[in-house]
Amino acid sequence: MNHPLNTGVLMSRTGITQDQVFAAAQALADRAQPVTVQALREALGHGSFTTLSQHLRAWKSHIPTHPLPPLPPEIEAAAHQALARVWTAASELAQQEVQAVRSAAHTQIAESQTQAQETLQEIARLERTVQDQEGRIATLQPALATAETHLAAHAAKITQLEARIAELKAELEAAQLHNDQRAEECGRLRGELAVYAALAPSDQTKKPGRSPSARPDLPNTHTQGAKTIDGL
Repeated sequence: MNHPLNTGVLMSRTGITQDQVFAAAQALADRAQPVTVQALREALGHGSFTTLSQHLRAWKSHIPTHPLPPLPPEIEAAAHQALARVWTAASELAQQEVQAVRSAAHTQIAESQTQAQETLQEIARLERTVQDQEGRIATLQPALATAETHLAAHAAKITQLEARIAELKAELEAAQLHNDQRAEECGRLRGELAVYAALAPSDQTKKPGRSPSARPDLPNTHTQGAKTIDGL
């Protein structure tokens, strides 16, 4: 079967003509078989993929198309009604979704406004607290300066007292050392006095009627020792 567009036959690189491809494609279509490049190659026995594809596209572009018959009025009316119902349902669903989104947005806006108001109130409270603290600091600054002055005076007084305590400790240590020396001297004198007291009776026994204190050439050691001890 020759196609009306087969005038001016195009020769492909493999020798397959457009008429051959059109004829093979029409034969496959008449047998209700799929018209593909592979089916054409099997039907023709040879041919490149590129050439067969080009001729197949040309064949498909020239296949006559038959318009669809008009729908019966009752089917068309039913289709319009169904489409109207679908449109109405979709519109209602969209309206519900819009309303839900709008309600959620209003809720979020109200919550945000409430949070913003609470934040502003907290900021105002903190500002008042800062002002109160600044006022208290300004009030306490003179008292703090006075306390620092008193503290410095007390520190100076403590320094003076510590110096005086150090002096008194030194004087006490010197007095204790002096007392120790005098006690040692007192002990020595007591020992000498005991020696003289032990020697005095033997002298009186050898020379009765004369006491050691009556001798003009000997000092009264006993009396001097007693005076020295009393002075200590």
